[in-house]
Amino acid sequence: QAVEQGQPILLGSEPRWVEHHPARDQAAVCTAQMDVVLINTVTRQIETVLKRPRDEENGFDLFPRHAENQQLAWSPDGESIVVWSDNNPGVYVWDIARRQLRFPRIDNNGWPVVCAEFSPDSSQLVITGGRNCVVRVVDAVTGELSNKTLFHTAPTYTARFSREGDRIVTTCRDGKARVFDWRTGACLLNDLHHDADVVDAVFTPDSRHVVSIALDGKLKVWDADDGLIAGRPIAIPRNARTVQVTANGRYAVIGGDLEAISVVDLKLGGDGTDQSFTIEKMQTISQLLSNQRIRAGRANKIATDQWFELWQSSTEARGSGYRGGR
Repeated sequence: QAVEQGQPILLGSEPRWVEHHPARDQAAVCTAQMDVVLINTVTRQIETVLKRPRDEENGFDLFPRHAENQQLAWSPDGESIVVWSDNNPGVYVWDIARRQLRFPRIDNNGWPVVCAEFSPDSSQLVITGGRNCVVRVVDAVTGELSNKTLFHTAPTYTARFSREGDRIVTTCRDGKARVFDWRTGACLLNDLHHDADVVDAVFTPDSRHVVSIALDGKLKVWDADDGLIAGRPIAIPRNARTVQVTANGRYAVIGGDLEAISVVDLKLGGDGTDQSFTIEKMQTISQLLSNQRIRAGRANKIATDQWFELWQSSTEARGSGYRGGR
């Protein structure tokens, strides 16, 4: 049984997205009103509320009140937050130290934004979405658009930087993931192909491979240099929408419109094993972490790898017979 720690924190508006600071004991929550609430995760106190941006001169909200699927993301250096929603044609970047926007809204040519992500050095921001079928790179400090546009043949879903920040992998409704050199605009790999929309793709931590997922219910691993597929496609739920790779490059964590989180053993160059976290097993993880880590005040330092290893050790200790597919 999951154990709740303390009383709920009242925000004044329905929370829609939460993300922990990359280094500090602080979480940022995006509310239904498009406010950003900064919370100290140790004291459980609200530290700051960054109110929905307004055009003071003309007296109207820059974010519509009917915004949907509100999201935010911290920059890796923890100094900025980008905020967007999928029915708003722009993104906003907050300077956390100054408690104000870095620059006016970055407009996505009038098209709703699907995804926004900072580069590893926090200097750039990549934005996807819109029927104009382009991915745009923006200077995250000045708001200036790069003179290189990453063109596609259909609307895009996501764009993710490599660890070095020199390449971007994009996903598209035409059934392809692509790898670009964003500085030159050159498409390095043009046909990481699936049989349906590719909805997310990421580089592995060593940047040697790309992991992609699609609505065809397949996860594929590609060589990031030559675009050749590494191993057999791995079956995943067709309603999967997001993928992340653990720090050791061994596992992919699949999320989306699912009742369970799927963890896939990539076994690069070989066969993969699909493992699902059912609700019962997620309760096991919650209980384990509550008992062993959260009360010690170190929950924010648990990496994805550790979550998996702790869960595996716990289920083996309980005699479940699960051995991680090894």
